[in-house]
Amino acid sequence: AAVKEVLRHAPVISAITRNVLYDDAIGKPSELDREFSNLKSKVPVARFHSLCLSWMFSSTFKTLFIQSFLGEDYDYHPYAFLPFSGGHRICTGRELAFFELKTIITRLMQFITFIDCNENIGGYQQKVICFPKNLAVTVRFDKD
Repeated sequence: AAVKEVLRHAPVISAITRNVLYDDAIGKPSELDREFSNLKSKVPVARFHSLCLSWMFSSTFKTLFIQSFLGEDYDYHPYAFLPFSGGHRICTGRELAFFELKTIITRLMQFITFIDCNENIGGYQQKVICFPKNLAVTVRFDKD
């Protein structure tokens, strides 16, 4: 979930190019909104990832919010998150990229210590996972 949230904020590709197979009108039919066949259409992936209407937690779409990819909170349109394109044209290096990102995060976590603060009082929230109502930690970077 954390990797997907990072890729939502920093997608690998900025846009997807597709060939238009049939004449189509987007929204209100006007000359400006028409797409004609045999042309290329550019889909801005980064824009889809940041549209607040696509995500359940629209007020926090500019901040990291991992819960949008977990269990019961997993509620977004399938085309709202396309970090590696989609369909049969999906990126062949996707699994390798995920593995490399997990390896980098694991290596970084070996040099970080999270210290619990006194502000973590007041109960917990229980959804798919339990987490404190007030989460405050101090992050210490180890010298070794």
